[in-house]
Amino acid sequence: MSHGGQGFDSTFGLHRRNDLRAAVARLKWPLQQPQVNAMQENVFIVYPGALWGWEVVREGEDEPMCFDDRRPAVDYARAMAIAMSPGEVRIEDARGFVRVAWKTRSGQEVRS
Repeated sequence: MSHGGQGFDSTFGLHRRNDLRAAVARLKWPLQQPQVNAMQENVFIVYPGALWGWEVVREGEDEPMCFDDRRPAVDYARAMAIAMSPGEVRIEDARGFVRVAWKTRSGQEVRS
């Protein structure tokens, strides 16, 4: 059975004489992105660099920030965790063990 002469658009399963706007209106518009947990924690990990200094990386990112000393690295991680609350700071040793950790909530530090 041919629909060619009748104005049938097989892509959408609609007759061209139908109002395309009605078909679009049936869609949820704008298309919704998957919901992201609004309370997702931003975790900042402070650890000794492979060759020298200390590094800070946000969990899930590839490029760390590099620092000459531990104190500026910790201060940076703390400031970022507070600014991006809820957050967490983890200080690791050279073997990857967490030595110190604390969380931030509502822009304030909460030691655990």
